[in-house]
Amino acid sequence: MPQSIPNKTLPVPSLRNVQAFIEVADSGSINLAAENLNVTASAVSHQIASLENYLGKKLFSRSSKGVQLTAIGARYLKEVSGALNIIGQATNQVIHDIHQDYLRIHSAPSFGLLWLMPRLDRFRQRWPELKISLSCSYESIQFSRDNIDIDIRHGLSQWPTLMVKNHQERENAALLVSRLSGKTPAQRG
Repeated sequence: MPQSIPNKTLPVPSLRNVQAFIEVADSGSINLAAENLNVTASAVSHQIASLENYLGKKLFSRSSKGVQLTAIGARYLKEVSGALNIIGQATNQVIHDIHQDYLRIHSAPSFGLLWLMPRLDRFRQRWPELKISLSCSYESIQFSRDNIDIDIRHGLSQWPTLMVKNHQERENAALLVSRLSGKTPAQRG
């Protein structure tokens, strides 16, 4: 029996705006939300303003002490956070079902293209069943949001929640999601 297709005429706001709204509501602060989302506070403010404009309602009351959910904002938060959680769970399930033997690596373009890519063939010979995806950008990524297993960054290792391995005594650090540390690719599935 086919699943019902959602009504395409229902208004749906930008998911990024909804994510920003939920993060501000959870943290109680635009600055903390921006830090958690790896964007600027200005970007979060614009996303909230855009969502409020789209809805035609104020979701937060703002004061010198920060932001507070309005009654409408609290009601909206309850509804959209559940819906976004369902989307996240479904996405995670599909990703893990499809990519069990998949390693997703992110790095800065120069490191990824000039140092890492030439060495991937040797890695593939050792782990032939493993599919590798390499994305290169200067963006600051989040492992869960961006679905990355390893992020190679340049700089001092100031990421307390992640496993950090220094590369050749330099300040490039490969950051592994803790669920992957100490496991072979076959064990990660």
